[in-house]
Amino acid sequence: MEKKPKQAELISDVPPRELDKLGFQICASRAVDPQLAALIRTNRKLLGYDLDANGREFGRKIIVLDTVPTTMDLVDDLAQAGQMNAGDVLIALEQTKGLGQNGRSWVSKRGNLHANVLVAGTEEELRLSTVIAALASNATVGSFGVGQSGIKWVNDILVKNGKGYDKIAGILTRVIPVNISSRLANIGIGLNLNTFPEAANLDQFVTGVTTLRKETQQEFSLAEVTDVLLQHLAKQFLQVRLGNRQEIIHAYNDQLVGRFQPARLHDDSNGTVEASGKFFGVNDYGYARIGTRKGLEEFFSGRLEIVQ
Repeated sequence: MEKKPKQAELISDVPPRELDKLGFQICASRAVDPQLAALIRTNRKLLGYDLDANGREFGRKIIVLDTVPTTMDLVDDLAQAGQMNAGDVLIALEQTKGLGQNGRSWVSKRGNLHANVLVAGTEEELRLSTVIAALASNATVGSFGVGQSGIKWVNDILVKNGKGYDKIAGILTRVIPVNISSRLANIGIGLNLNTFPEAANLDQFVTGVTTLRKETQQEFSLAEVTDVLLQHLAKQFLQVRLGNRQEIIHAYNDQLVGRFQPARLHDDSNGTVEASGKFFGVNDYGYARIGTRKGLEEFFSGRLEIVQ
């Protein structure tokens, strides 16, 4: 007789009826992708870790909060205080000061996914956190039937529309010190499910925002999307840990939008254009490669504008 997966630890300040409506009781007791579980267990000695009693790597503990200023800062604080550990997930139904690229903040309304996952790994693995999170987010969008989606370096998931692209998700990652010898990646992912958020940094290439509901004409529970996202995240991290880094970078470059097109790299902190030329994708560390008059230059951060 097949054992029923042990329920994940679920902590929440959301009323039980609303939590049930969002589907989190089901998510907490979900079964893990059997192929993923088998692959991890087969390679447990090489990986140096195994699945826990819950049968999952991410989502062993799920914290669902009603309203917070920003999940990024809250997760940093909880991790450094020892109240969140690798594999734990925090979800806020609403953020009053959600963080984006270059420190921009905005109100993240109810009805969308605002999730943070803590990940442990080697320095090399953590350096690829944004690449891995982008691949997992794009795969999640595809899993729900959205076609013609892609990744805009460094941290956006876009969906093709008639004139350009609409943004459906964004990613923010940072590595936080837990103690002298240990660091964790704090991966924040915002995915538009049912509510249109504020539009920012629009141009001739990224012309608007969209939602999973608009693209599929269906409504999905917050927990259902979280569940799929966590499993895609686990699959992508597993590939890096098995030494398939080149395959990850190759997949990321293949899914990039605007590759081999003219581009400008903006430094929004001081309002300058840092580079201008042809965008060639990313290097082995996820840095943007732009062909400028100086030659092929590589950049760790910035806002990439694809020039139509």
